[in-house]
Amino acid sequence: MRETAGILFILFTLIASIDAFYFHFYRFRLHARPECRREHLLHTLNACLLPFAAGPLLIGEASGAWLWLALIANLATFGIESLDVLGEAESRKNLGGLPPAEYWMHFTMSGLRWAWVSLAVASIPLESWNQASFWTIPMVSEFQFTQLPSTMPESLGLLVLIIFFGSLPIAALHLVNVRRA
Repeated sequence: MRETAGILFILFTLIASIDAFYFHFYRFRLHARPECRREHLLHTLNACLLPFAAGPLLIGEASGAWLWLALIANLATFGIESLDVLGEAESRKNLGGLPPAEYWMHFTMSGLRWAWVSLAVASIPLESWNQASFWTIPMVSEFQFTQLPSTMPESLGLLVLIIFFGSLPIAALHLVNVRRA
């Protein structure tokens, strides 16, 4: 179940990356448009929350407070995405609204997000939620880069780890653009 959650997370981040880089930063430059400032701030909050929403659920073995932090981060993300959807019509009015491809991406990302979150949460043993807070993250040195990973969970773990650390520069890019706007 956790492997399936990892695959769905990877699909989610691929679509989210295309949406962010192509539509938000390149095509519409939302960060540079005063009418889109609120939308970009909401995207920035989501980008900053992603490591906390995904990391404890998908990387290594988390327990206690880390799991609850991930759950709270995912619920906060739902609230932020709801505000984003409710304000997008006004934010994108001067741009002619959302293009159908971007609308599809948002719809698909929402489904993928809740699918991977649900599967990841369901795969965590109940006793892990009550343990003392601890999070064992696999070290990059544990992965053998001289050969391809030998199992699907090992491969997915490496991809999720790369995405996790890759999301930090994306959050930083959002923050830099918020300051410039």
